[in-house]
Amino acid sequence: MLKSLDVLLRIKQHELDEKRRSLVNLLNEISNLKENDKNLESEMVSEQILAKSTPDSAGMYYGSYVKRVINVRKDIANKILNLEENVSVAQEDIRVAYKDLKVIEITSEKIQKVLEAEKEKSDQSVLDEMGQENYRRLKMYHSI
Repeated sequence: MLKSLDVLLRIKQHELDEKRRSLVNLLNEISNLKENDKNLESEMVSEQILAKSTPDSAGMYYGSYVKRVINVRKDIANKILNLEENVSVAQEDIRVAYKDLKVIEITSEKIQKVLEAEKEKSDQSVLDEMGQENYRRLKMYHSI
């Protein structure tokens, strides 16, 4: 029974590790999207400066550029919101998986303690029996 619990424990640990990796991937995606958003913002400021300095050539296209950047940034913001919802779900999944793992660990420890106590009791019983047998033999030897 203890071996099957050990197998179950390893499976649950693996599941927990996978869920943690998944969470890390989601957090990395959010970080990358935020970085992309910052880069777009910086790029937009640079383009604005360029458009002001050369209104005849670059300034004509600045309006459509800004519209495109605003749409891209809105998409990024929406993706971040969706990923943050997924992060919340992943965190809850991790909490549940961790709880399941702990239940199995505690159960395994309790069973191990019971088995050790039974073995100790059995060993003590054998030692007691040997002691009694030695006592009987000594008593018999001294009575002769």
